[in-house]
Amino acid sequence: MDMLYLAENKHFWHIARREFIFQSLSSTLDSLYPNGNGKHVKILDVGAGTGSVTRHFLSQGFHNIALGEIHPQGLEYAKTYGINNLYCMDLLDAPFKDEFDCIFAFDVLEHIDDDKNALLNMKNMLKNNEKSLLALSVPAHQWLWNAHDCLVHHKRRYNKIQLTNLVRECGLSIESAQYFFIALTPLLLARAVLNPASKTKSKVSKELRDVPPPKILNSALLSICRLENKLIPYLPNCFGGSLLVIARNK
Repeated sequence: MDMLYLAENKHFWHIARREFIFQSLSSTLDSLYPNGNGKHVKILDVGAGTGSVTRHFLSQGFHNIALGEIHPQGLEYAKTYGINNLYCMDLLDAPFKDEFDCIFAFDVLEHIDDDKNALLNMKNMLKNNEKSLLALSVPAHQWLWNAHDCLVHHKRRYNKIQLTNLVRECGLSIESAQYFFIALTPLLLARAVLNPASKTKSKVSKELRDVPPPKILNSALLSICRLENKLIPYLPNCFGGSLLVIARNK
């Protein structure tokens, strides 16, 4: 958690990820709640780590966001961002029901053995109306599985068909399903080949540091990802390093 807190404001991946998530979610909320009313919906960002995505939404005018995290250390870091509505919670023992207009779970589901039960619990925490949203991001494609996945305790990577089918099985309808980090896919494939899961033990000290690449490379990769974020409606939606699914309650 310490390394995550230090990296998320500098590492291109964290920056580009939260910017893509924000542009996608804010667009969906604007379509459901005209005249800026989407910024007033009640949101729970669950499995939120140190709260960097929550902080980004708050900086853009959203104000009714709670943060849920199973690790107390993450909540302590979230406090430094000025996030006040904090809950130490386990998705498999959810403390809320019919409570939120929108639930975020970004890079959470892949850490949970019983992912379907976690999704059902998130659905139960949503208000029972057709505007209620669930937004999920996950690492994409099992063929990109590598030593880092093992080190950060991922259970699986998902493709679009797998995740959307699972979401539908839980009684939600798909609003959108979009791969992102498309431009990074060749680099991620190279990582999977050069650092397979079999090399996990030899990569512990290096891989868990989560430090940004050298400054010039970090800036270049951030620029590429930001350009992709702008062009993503025009790009093929068939692969990427990550996957964002937005679903609506029925």
